[in-house]
Amino acid sequence: MNVGPWKIGVWEAIGFAGQALFFARFYIQWIVSEKKRESVVPVSFWLCSVVGSLLVLYFSIHIQDPVFIVGMAISFLIASRNLILIFRKPFYKHPLVLVAGALILISFYPVYIYGTPSGKGFVLLGFIGQAIFTARFVIQWIVSEKKKRSVMPVGFWYCSLIGGAIRLVYAIDIDNVVFILGGAVGLIPYSRNLMLIYRKKRKQNAEIATPKTIESNSTL
Repeated sequence: MNVGPWKIGVWEAIGFAGQALFFARFYIQWIVSEKKRESVVPVSFWLCSVVGSLLVLYFSIHIQDPVFIVGMAISFLIASRNLILIFRKPFYKHPLVLVAGALILISFYPVYIYGTPSGKGFVLLGFIGQAIFTARFVIQWIVSEKKKRSVMPVGFWYCSLIGGAIRLVYAIDIDNVVFILGGAVGLIPYSRNLMLIYRKKRKQNAEIATPKTIESNSTL
């Protein structure tokens, strides 16, 4: 089936299914955050991340794109680790860790076979965007390990916004509808979460400043 200049087949459907889960995870997270009036991450976010990463990884291997192959494999590993932290399972005993580790190693095989085709867009730009995009989960992982629970620092959302924008440019350059739509839609919740985070900080600062003002006035 053709949609405009793009051909949509079984593999594209798999890619869209993965991107739909990525879309769903951030919009579920967005809805929960709006209800609580602060940026929070429900467990469903990580469940969608695990399955979505696998589906998009398969699609990336099919289109032989090294940028998204490596990115999706690493994304699966980190999402798996967050589920382990949430459910309080020992890291070394959880089967997801073995599966994730194997996928990381396997994902580099297609990159070795396919290489980085010179006629396949701004590969270097794509890897830069992917590196920033992946760094968000590395930052989140480090902070979570330190706190012994799954948390989402503000750096996660900055890396998501900047890396996501660069990946979108790369996706447009390689003219892949799966990654174009997925990348464009993702920028909305990233921006909104930053707005919610800074709204909460402003509220907290106002609450801290108010007692001081009252105390100052009472001494007059």
